[in-house]
Amino acid sequence: AEMIRLTMVLKNKEEGDFFKKYGIYGSWLLFSPFLFQRPPFCPIKHLTAEQRASLPTETRHQGVDVGVAVLLESANQKVLLTRRARMLSLFPNTWVPPGKNQSGGDRLLDAGLRELQEETGLHLKDGQLCWELLALWESVYPPRLSQGLPQRHHIVVYLRLALHESHQQLQVSGARWPRSMTWTGVSLNLTPQQPCQVAWAETEQPKVRPASVT
Repeated sequence: AEMIRLTMVLKNKEEGDFFKKYGIYGSWLLFSPFLFQRPPFCPIKHLTAEQRASLPTETRHQGVDVGVAVLLESANQKVLLTRRARMLSLFPNTWVPPGKNQSGGDRLLDAGLRELQEETGLHLKDGQLCWELLALWESVYPPRLSQGLPQRHHIVVYLRLALHESHQQLQVSGARWPRSMTWTGVSLNLTPQQPCQVAWAETEQPKVRPASVT
């Protein structure tokens, strides 16, 4: 993926402070650059002037949406993934971290935790984790121009949540999980808007736990 170092220059559609609106504060952000990434085949990068002009008016004027994705890492280096339902219009049947479009001016962390609970039943309390803003990802659908012209455009904010417990401890500590869930990814009886599978994937190696960001 392409990696670009950014500083505090992003603004939301209303020209307000992007980060303050979504609840990210402190000198940590002012003095710590973060990564903005996109795949080398990103349609926005390769879109020609002719292709851009051929986009439907609605697509050209819909703007760039903000999304939040939660990379939930257990103490034994496993990351929680969900599999999108086959009937969804965007990225069907794809393994992804829990997340959703951001709206209403909620803090990104609050929105991410709420979506995590809605998708998996896991309700995390204060003291169970520490977190950091990991990176921003430019997401376009379809993901390649060979699959068609862009229909949706997102900047996804990835939050890394490091737990103090293993995934086995979470499973038996009273957290609410979908009934048929297993760690290998068994299909669930969920609504079309919910993930059809949930599983833990191993990370390559132990990572240093980030300090909490406030």
